[in-house]
Order: sequence, then C-alpha cells, then structure tokens
Amino acid sequence: MRNVTMIAGLALLLAGACLLMPVNAEADYSETMTDPTGDLTGTQNDDIDITRVTSKKVSDEIIFEITVVGEFDNYSVNINFFVDGDKYLISDSNMSGSSLYGPGNSFVNDTGVEISGGVGKYTISASDVVATTSFKIGEVTLTDSNFVVDFVGSNDIDADDDDADDDKDEDDKDEGDSPGFGLIVISIAVIIAVAILFNKRKV
Repeated sequence: MRNVTMIAGLALLLAGACLLMPVNAEADYSETMTDPTGDLTGTQNDDIDITRVTSKKVSDEIIFEITVVGEFDNYSVNINFFVDGDKYLISDSNMSGSSLYGPGNSFVNDTGVEISGGVGKYTISASDVVATTSFKIGEVTLTDSNFVVDFVGSNDIDADDDDADDDKDEDDKDEGDSPGFGLIVISIAVIIAVAILFNKRKV
C-alpha cells in the first residue's frame, strides 16, 4: 500500500511539473475569409472582386494572399489586421509600393509583393508583428481606378466573422496549447498502470 501511495504521489508531481512547463508564447496566424462574387460597390470588375483572403506563417514570414475572380491589376490594396489587439495595415497604393503600418499609422517596414494571375501575395517579416495572444484579419479592400470597391471582413475586432477559418485545415496545430498536455495524459496513464500491476503482484 505504501508503494502505491508513493507512486500516486509521483504521478501528481509529474502532472504538476508538466502543467508548469512554458507554453508556446505565440498566437496562430492562420486565418481564412471568403467573400461572395458580384458584391462590388459599383460597376462589376472581376479584377477586384475578392473571393478569398488567407493568412499564414511560414518560417520567419507572415503571408497574406488575396484571390480575385479575374486578375490582379493596377489598383489599391488595404489589408487591416490585429496583433494582440493592436491594429496594423498593409497598404499598396496602385501597386507602386507596399508598406506596413503599425498602431497610430506609424511606418514599420516595406512588404514583399508577388502577383500571379488572380492571386496577390503580401509578405511581411514575422519579427515586425509578433502576436503572443491573438491574431485576426480585419477589413481587406481592393479599389480600382474608377473607385469601385470590394471589401471583406470587419475592423471591429470584437465582431464574429462567420467566414473566418471556414477552410482551415483540421491538422493545423493550435500554437497556444501547452506542449506538456499530451505528456501529462500519457505519463499519468503509464504510472497508474504500473501501480495497478505492482499492487496485483503484492496481492
């Protein structure tokens, strides 16, 4: 009985140690928003008709992709997003140069731009926008030379976005989870099994 009690105590100590393990101090950057076609605020222009906006972190970069019905052309792009509650903006004015602005519209850095058919890819350095608790895409707008606009999302950080994460892979890992959780379950199960086996042998 004494040995069983001692093993149970070790199990509790191990569980406590696992719970105290540091969590991954970084939010999940993966988001997806979809938008219906033909919803522009003016004459239909497939080249600014957004169908999908995504974000993801790859290595040391955060990548935003905007997909349109037609093909990306010479117009203005604004990508608003929130990092730990602070608002950031990627602004690309008529494809003449894309920049990242932080809280208070302060310039942060230039951004990478890659256009391929109907997809515009905007890349920023992950070190410029480190999200420790939350990351959310806000309003994304495309405006053509005739000031026809299409937009998706909202700049209300508390708004529920029914379109967000619709197409997110089920295998995506929640980066905020404690890496010790799985270890807790496995370790306790093993120790309990050993304790039961040891007790049976004593009997």
